[in-house]
Amino acid sequence: KWFAEFLVTLDRRTAVGVEQRLPQLLKKGGVAGVLDETGQMHGDYARSVYYAKLAAATRLSNADVARVFDQAATLTTSDYYAAELLKSFGGRAGGEATVRAAMFKIIRAMSSDYYQAEAVRQAVGSGRLGAREIDFLIEIVPDSDSDYYKTDVLKQILAGGSRDDEQRRKLAG
Repeated sequence: KWFAEFLVTLDRRTAVGVEQRLPQLLKKGGVAGVLDETGQMHGDYARSVYYAKLAAATRLSNADVARVFDQAATLTTSDYYAAELLKSFGGRAGGEATVRAAMFKIIRAMSSDYYQAEAVRQAVGSGRLGAREIDFLIEIVPDSDSDYYKTDVLKQILAGGSRDDEQRRKLAG
């Protein structure tokens, strides 16, 4: 029993058993079962391996993708792993509102200008932006220390959808 517990603990840190455990988790509890397990992982690496294998092992609904993103945002995933997650799952969003909202939650949690700009590119690339999404992006621009990445996000805002007069005023200010 202690050895089995040790192996689970080891896997939660290293993902060394993902090939054996993921199919069992999916069979037993589906995507929710896998997310219950990844929620118990303390490190981003193991969780990211499980997320990637999950995406390869089963067809995820938009709700599943949103739950993965929500979990990553809640568990304070590092900027690197968050950006990688958005790259690998973001294309599946197809502009669906709940997935995009979860993407923006991850972007809000990022502190790196570079990764935030990369994540914005992923989010904008998955469909036209709504007014709330443009407002969100306008709000995060001043948080960037880098003029280069501010400009990059601004370009994404301009390419992502139409802006109302209030949004144009904020952008000009």
